[in-house]
Amino acid sequence: MPMSRLQDFKTPLVFKFDDQSPTAALDAPDDAQKFRVDVRALEGMQKEATIRQSERSGQAWRMVSDEGPYLNGTDLAPFPLAFFAAGLHFCYMTQLVRLCRNRGIALRGLRSGQDTRYTMTGSALKGDMTGAGIPVDLDVAIDAELSPEAAGELVARALAESPGHAVMRDLFRNT
Repeated sequence: MPMSRLQDFKTPLVFKFDDQSPTAALDAPDDAQKFRVDVRALEGMQKEATIRQSERSGQAWRMVSDEGPYLNGTDLAPFPLAFFAAGLHFCYMTQLVRLCRNRGIALRGLRSGQDTRYTMTGSALKGDMTGAGIPVDLDVAIDAELSPEAAGELVARALAESPGHAVMRDLFRNT
């Protein structure tokens, strides 16, 4: 049986849907948000994922990814690290806004930009490919009653508390 292909789907690349499937609780601290992610391989380098909250039915997301021709993909959907980069930026800004709220800092405005770069050498097909993430370049402009020093400390704290940043900052070995 041939594998499913993105080019055969009649749906958007990313969309929200009503999920009424049964859910199961996960072991995690009570204040943690718990999600379930199901991923399946499609043809070539294409992947499909559904993301749902683990403890309740309701809305879920479906998204797909693909690689470019350099990794034997078709470039029909964003590459997986594009989703990671977007989530990383969201994580940074969520932490920053949370810190401002917790400290009673009224934000009048917040702008940010992020440059996320990755490197790759070798070949996935030959099995000798290695990849790396280059440290993220983050630019933040905060409009609030803060000195530039206090704003810088707030951004540094948000980065230190960001789970996404920990993935980029802390060395780990993929097994």
